[in-house]
Amino acid sequence: MKKILSLLAVAALVMVACKPEGGQNNNTSSDSITVAPESYVDVPYEGETFTVTVKASGQFTAAPSAAWITVNETTITIAANDTYEARNGEVVFTCGTATAKVTFAQLAAPKPIEYTPLSSGPANCYIIDEAGNYSFDGTVIGNGDEGNLSSFGIASTKIAPTGVKLVWEEAEGLITNLVLKEGKVCFTVAQKDGNAVIAATDKDDNVLWSWHIWSAEAPNDVKCNDDFTLMDRNLGATLTTGTEANGLYYQWGRKDPFSAIIAFDSGLGEGHYHPVVGGGEDKTNAEIHSMAYAIAHPAEYITDTNDAEPEQNWCEEVNHMHWGIDWEADQDLRKFPEHKTIFDPCPAGYCVASASCFWFGWNTEGGATTKAGVITLFGGKITVPAAGFIYIGGYGWYDANGAGWGGLWSCSSSWATTKHGFRLSSDPGDPNSHNGTAAAHPVRCMKI
Repeated sequence: MKKILSLLAVAALVMVACKPEGGQNNNTSSDSITVAPESYVDVPYEGETFTVTVKASGQFTAAPSAAWITVNETTITIAANDTYEARNGEVVFTCGTATAKVTFAQLAAPKPIEYTPLSSGPANCYIIDEAGNYSFDGTVIGNGDEGNLSSFGIASTKIAPTGVKLVWEEAEGLITNLVLKEGKVCFTVAQKDGNAVIAATDKDDNVLWSWHIWSAEAPNDVKCNDDFTLMDRNLGATLTTGTEANGLYYQWGRKDPFSAIIAFDSGLGEGHYHPVVGGGEDKTNAEIHSMAYAIAHPAEYITDTNDAEPEQNWCEEVNHMHWGIDWEADQDLRKFPEHKTIFDPCPAGYCVASASCFWFGWNTEGGATTKAGVITLFGGKITVPAAGFIYIGGYGWYDANGAGWGGLWSCSSSWATTKHGFRLSSDPGDPNSHNGTAAAHPVRCMKI
């Protein structure tokens, strides 16, 4: 056994034949050896190979301090570190009685991120009220089969993405560590308030579907009456007062929001811009003015199709059920929504508030008020800020000449023209209003 141990000890040394001049013995006071460089810091956890320079007065050996270090003459290989802890090691070079060493400090492998599955969903919006690592199913679009009406022409609510990407974020660093793992969209949300849109993509980086991440204190429910419960703030709002209460802006029937913090650009758009497309030379371009294009280009504001006034519609082929209620078919403002669709932008358990909700909110006991564009409904239980809206051309804001304008889209199409959507308006003479779907208004979500 002693012989075996002795042989193993010898095997652990790497010996280089380098005889001194005149064949003298190295083991004298004149023995010398140097190695350069003497240390390596921040060696990648994946491992790395180094070549050192050794100057010795004679024959020398090299002895690594750990099994994860191997030496071949003057070439040193550091193995990958899969321990999730930083580690240190060294190689000692010996020439007779003289020694020199080179030290290594290797970084730890990053620990795998544990993502918490979001229990709500599927939906086009996820509320995150605490910083952390999260995931959701990236193979289901919208709210799945229950929201896919036959008139939408979408064969399946299942997709097979190969990647994910950040479309936009209001606060830099709000979303990090965005990856696709076994069909799950995984990401980290920072301790910041704001909104972001992330997308699932195919192998060519084309967007297959996208989702809104709403990072803020969780909104509260306000029970308005036995029929209607609304969120206490607009969709995407981070507070209930000030400009932070305005929330995000939506073209009627689209699931993807536009941020008031991010500028609009009529060109291609770079950085924090919402590109504006359609109109101009694209007025007759049916490809751009389509739901398929809107799905594939979630950050782009699609202007009106330039149909004869007062259409002002972003989509060439209007589907009155995109958000759930076809008023033209029912002609009843008091109708309750029967469907939450795959294009509804609200989180799970909610849908865009209906025209019936606004009608009852305006006409209920206690009624409604408007002042400087601010609306109160249901006797003051609900406050709608004077957030304005984005013109149909995507180039600016309308706020009644600075006097303030407030309003909300509903999930109902309009009775006034076949291509408009119904909206709540702060105009006291016309609260049950309508607008072209190319305009972008805030949304208030209603519990379903």
